[in-house]
Amino acid sequence: MDDTEPLFVEASRQMLLTGDLITPQFNALVRFDKPPLLYWVQAISMALLGPTVGAARLPSILCGLLLCVAVGWTTIRFGLPSSPRIVTSTSAGSRWRISKETVMCTCMALGLNILVFVWSSLALSDMLNTTMMSLSLLAFFHG
Repeated sequence: MDDTEPLFVEASRQMLLTGDLITPQFNALVRFDKPPLLYWVQAISMALLGPTVGAARLPSILCGLLLCVAVGWTTIRFGLPSSPRIVTSTSAGSRWRISKETVMCTCMALGLNILVFVWSSLALSDMLNTTMMSLSLLAFFHG
């Protein structure tokens, strides 16, 4: 088993115990190999819910949910029509109305993807990084 998850969780717990939110540490050795955002959100989660595994994994779970919501919102705004005869007219031009089933299938296809599902359930920086990168690309697409 990979030892990366315990390193993240323990560094976040040490931040919480020592009050030093600048320098992540593991066994009194500094740990600067990753950006500190995950350490901070894990420390906040553990401060609110206690130093448990669930509290440490909560930020990754929330990032996975946020990613699914963002992709669902993009599907609603820019998705393909569910039926070519359902068109609504807006001031910005014509816009397709997307069925709820289409949005649910899109969100489920992303959320139940094995990689998204697994990385969302681990206390690692990968889901946080993926979500932030995806949100920036979706914001660029919306713009």
